[in-house]
Amino acid sequence: MLHALLAFVCGLTPGSALARLAGWLALAGGSIFALALYAVGPLHMSAFGMVAPIGGMLMICAWVALAIAAARSPLIQPSSSL
Repeated sequence: MLHALLAFVCGLTPGSALARLAGWLALAGGSIFALALYAVGPLHMSAFGMVAPIGGMLMICAWVALAIAAARSPLIQPSSSL
């Protein structure tokens, strides 16, 4: 559910291309992961078990891309006066 929220927010937020890429990666990764698990479970297609990690890796890449986009954002600057 959290990855769907990530894809939705990144898709609606105007900003960097990296944030939009994070949204697309989350959408693709979540879809591939869920479809692979559905194919393994109810459909008993065990060969699709090897596809699920690809979806998981895409979701991890989405979070990394979002973190890099946030670090590059001019809205977030570390304060130098403490």
